[in-house]
Amino acid sequence: MHPILRQALMRHHPDYFAMSEEEQTLFKLQDHADLDEKMRIFIEDKIGMPHGDYKASHEQILEFNTINLPYIGIGPNSFMLNELGWNEKILRFDSMYEANAHNHDFQEQGMADDFDEDYIKKPLYNRVSDWARAFVDDEFYYLNIFNYATWLFYDMDEIMFEWLDKNIPYDYVPGKDDGKKTKGGFLWDKELDANGLEGWHRHMNTFAHEWIAARFDIDITENKFGDCVYKVDSMTDDPTDPSLAYVFGSLEVLRKITYYDFVNDCKKVEADPAPLLEFQEQRRAEFKAALAAEFEHIKKTMAPDKVVDKKIRDVIIADGALDGLE
Repeated sequence: MHPILRQALMRHHPDYFAMSEEEQTLFKLQDHADLDEKMRIFIEDKIGMPHGDYKASHEQILEFNTINLPYIGIGPNSFMLNELGWNEKILRFDSMYEANAHNHDFQEQGMADDFDEDYIKKPLYNRVSDWARAFVDDEFYYLNIFNYATWLFYDMDEIMFEWLDKNIPYDYVPGKDDGKKTKGGFLWDKELDANGLEGWHRHMNTFAHEWIAARFDIDITENKFGDCVYKVDSMTDDPTDPSLAYVFGSLEVLRKITYYDFVNDCKKVEADPAPLLEFQEQRRAEFKAALAAEFEHIKKTMAPDKVVDKKIRDVIIADGALDGLE
């Protein structure tokens, strides 16, 4: 525990040090907003970090998160999910398999109830897609925790945006109703501006999304990479964003992983990521080739500014919701 965190607890909640390990775990998952505020201010003052959102530097945010993690993270590596549901209810799950099954049932029932009464529920699959944080080898990391299908999905999605930026440069500009006052806030009305190539842009955007989604639907039904966990280093050089990806090769491997001892559990079933990374490169090449072929096709068969009619619902932004965002 960092000396500053120890000082903060001694000042504002000294009973913490008299708790058993089980009691400390439960305490970390409980709601104590007033105490959290006191702890936050104490740590911020100690490291010279300004109070208030969007005022601190990236370096200060990383330092604060590193110091504060043992206050909210559980187990030997202070693991914590960056989720609103990170509370004592997670203790009812003996493994991530159980948590995944619970989430799967909730999501599928929601689809059936809210969208389509004829919806056919999908059989259980690995739906893990979370952001977390923990100490790995005694170093603080932001964690991306994915099943391999979702990990590939996000990778292809990033390639799609890079491809569009390069081949059909675009921006979104204010539409005729942007900023117009309405009940509940104001309208968010942005229009695509691709310098006369809007039709091509919309077509390629739709093509890319459908291509990615089709592969995802296949990937979630397969078990290409076994009952293993693959730890993949981040490609970023930003020292203020230390991150790792934990990629799960199957549904069954979740039976071996707990939230409480996430890092060590994963280490027991960790495998060389080389096959996964090789498959990623193959998928990238396949996707880029498909994009290039489709673009050449529509340049010969479709007007670049062709209008694609699409009913879009109004987007209403509450007053103040965007304050502080760049």
